[in-house]
Parts: sequence; structure tokens; C-alpha cells
Amino acid sequence: MIVNKLKSACLRRQGFSLIETMVAIMVLVMVITGPITLAANSLKSASISKNNFTAANLAQEGIELIRLYRTNNVIQGKDWLEDIMPPGPSEHCNGSSGHTCYIDAKTFQVNSCNGNKCAPFLLIDSGGFYNYISGTASIFKRNIVVDTISGNAARVTVTIDWNERFGNQSIVLEEIIHDWIQ
Repeated sequence: MIVNKLKSACLRRQGFSLIETMVAIMVLVMVITGPITLAANSLKSASISKNNFTAANLAQEGIELIRLYRTNNVIQGKDWLEDIMPPGPSEHCNGSSGHTCYIDAKTFQVNSCNGNKCAPFLLIDSGGFYNYISGTASIFKRNIVVDTISGNAARVTVTIDWNERFGNQSIVLEEIIHDWIQ
């Protein structure tokens, strides 16, 4: 009889109880969740960093395009802001009149739009260059505003807007340019 009690006690102790199983599963889930969360956050940060880098370069390109217009105007003997802010109804990039503009880096064409942030999406061509003529639509929009500070100085503001999985993003770059030949 004592042997039977010992046998039945040993048989009952085989295997795990429900509580032990639940604790083991919780520990396993906690061990797996940490690295998965870390990997997901790393992917999000990589995507945001890539887009921020591209947007910063597109904003700098917008500043450089305005500088190019200023230089070309001076070389051609025109007023230094003539092609950027021509007199008359077509005011192109004149922020004080409510206009913004966008400039195609391939054709150097200044396009005016009436309102804030109204430029179309930039396109990426097969060579990886951004433009407004051909290619696949990107997520970026570039708006340029030029405000005259004085007769020989102007503030250039380039805004890059984009929407990604993690929300709307924006980068603003400002620079003061001068009429360096007076």
C-alpha cells in the first residue's frame, strides 16, 4: 500500500502545471518582444533619416537654384532678382504678394503658384535626379519664397514637405542673398 501511494504521487508530479506553463510563456514573450521592438524602431529611424537627408539636400538645391538665377541675371546685365521676382502680375517667388514658386533643376524654369505650399510633387527620373518634367512621383514637394529685405538683400526660404508612414514632415531652409555687384 505504501508503494502504491508513492507510485501515484510520482505519477502526479510528472509534467508541468498550468501556472508553470503560463509563466514560461510570459518569459518567452518578454524575451522575444524586446529585440522585435528594437528592430522595428531601427527601421523607422532609418526611413526617417533617409528622407530627412534627401529633403535637406533638396532644400539646399532650391537655394542654389535661386543663387544661379541671381548670378545669371547679373551676368546678363539685368536686375539681380528680375527672373525670380519680375515686376508686373507674374510675381513668381514673391512671398510678400502671397506667391511661392518651384524651379525645375533640369530646365531652370521658374513656375509661380498662388498660395502657400502649392508646388507639385517632385519626380525622380531613371538616373535618380529630381525634377518636374519626367519620372516617377516622389513624396517630396519643394516651395520657394523670396522676400526683399532691402534694395540689395533678399531672404530665400525653401520648404520641403513630405508625408511618410510616420506622419507629415517638413524641413525649412532660409538664407539671405545679396546683390553682390552694385
